Amino acid sequence: MDEFNHYLEHIDVTELASDGDFFTWCRYWKGRGCCLRKLDHTFSNKEWWNIFPSSFVHVREPGLSDHCALIISLNQEAIYDPYPFKYKRFWEEHPLYYEILKKS
Repeated sequence: MDEFNHYLEHIDVTELASDGDFFTWCRYWKGRGCCLRKLDHTFSNKEWWNIFPSSFVHVREPGLSDHCALIISLNQEAIYDPYPFKYKRFWEEHPLYYEILKKS
């Protein structure tokens, strides 16, 4: 991963800001919960920012795929409203779920 990050610095790209879910991939295992990861990214260079200075990415809920759609907006200002609470049923399968729930 360090080599990849070094390469991104070398080619001088940055990740676009995003709204929506942080994780872009989810793998469900029946009876064993879910594995969430941020696998999908969008990068831009200086030329991109000069042309599309207010661009950002909308991360959508996964549909048929286990990956979320990443939709790039080119000419809008990002709106960072508080996200609505989303309850995921698989959280209940975590062994510490009820203990954490009682503490909160």
